[in-house]
Amino acid sequence: MARSVTLCVAFAMPEASNSPDNLPLNLPEISPGTVNPSCRFYDQGGRRFILINGSPCYNYEIGDRVSASFIWITIRENNQASLPEIAAATGLSLRTLQDWRKKFKANNYEGLLHEHRSGRPRTITDEIKNEAITLIKSGRTQFWVAPHLGISVRSLNGIVADYKAKHGPIRSQPGRLSG
Repeated sequence: MARSVTLCVAFAMPEASNSPDNLPLNLPEISPGTVNPSCRFYDQGGRRFILINGSPCYNYEIGDRVSASFIWITIRENNQASLPEIAAATGLSLRTLQDWRKKFKANNYEGLLHEHRSGRPRTITDEIKNEAITLIKSGRTQFWVAPHLGISVRSLNGIVADYKAKHGPIRSQPGRLSG
């Protein structure tokens, strides 16, 4: 099955309005990522916003590796950042970025589309993930939740990290503990 992904620039601002006071987003004061002096990014509401020379240029949903590959390789190909700079700032491995660039060089953006890979099917359902988050919010520890749901602590930590990346910190709701 063919899959198409559209790469688009989220928004551009005129040169006169590049000051931080005129940014159209409610961005945090502290930058979670600086790739180099001209390339910065912010994470907000489960999305990553990338600024080039102070202007918001790209955004993608955190966890969307296809969009991330399109955008970071576009930034590299436009000489706005090097692969080592991107790797150091984003936590993506240099090897992953090199693989993305190799696929781009071979087949342009089509090379970055990830086809479904065969392999072991996922065993942790969305229902288990939702229950894990509910139990963590209720004040249960990871060492209680993981065996209760029949998953490893490492898998639970991955579920929690994915949730935090998309929704922000988990707020416990004390007093809701049950048996």
